[in-house]
Amino acid sequence: MRATGRVAFCCVFVLSVFSIPSWAALPAVQVNSTVNLRMLDVAAPTWQALGPVFAERIKQHAFGLGQASYRVNWKLDTRQVGVLCRISGVTVSLNATVMLPRWLQRANATRYDRQRWDTLVGGVLDYEWHHRERMQQGANEIGQALARVAPMSSCSALEQAAWLAGQRELVKINEELEQYRRQTNNGLTLGIDWPS
Repeated sequence: MRATGRVAFCCVFVLSVFSIPSWAALPAVQVNSTVNLRMLDVAAPTWQALGPVFAERIKQHAFGLGQASYRVNWKLDTRQVGVLCRISGVTVSLNATVMLPRWLQRANATRYDRQRWDTLVGGVLDYEWHHRERMQQGANEIGQALARVAPMSSCSALEQAAWLAGQRELVKINEELEQYRRQTNNGLTLGIDWPS
């Protein structure tokens, strides 16, 4: 009986040591994401004629076809509690714009050229899907990293520490995406072979 009593006491002690005080609970994290898919019409009678059309469209619009841009923003809700400033809420927003070309004469192209086009567009979608998934996961990771920033004596110091925590997460995300770009040879292994 004594051994059992000691074990029970030990377990109660261990549980009380590892229980998290109510004031230390992490703040709520909200992640919002928006993906805008934009189609850019391109007109060319053949696959070979698409190359110069793409080059001209890129010059006119200063962006790449099949390109995506991702923007991550975050907002902290802070409050002063006694001598410490704490984060009471985190909102992370991910806004993405994916630009896809639409070949207007695809239906009139040869079967071989249609297959090349479909492979190209499928590769672009796969490539950008991976980026979007990683960015959405990254937005969650940023939110959790911000939520874990410890209270500080001033809200400005807390906001600076949170900004640095968010930047560290962005660096990790960018490193992983750069590795993916290298692994896929900028999407070439997925079938992204633009006509030239």
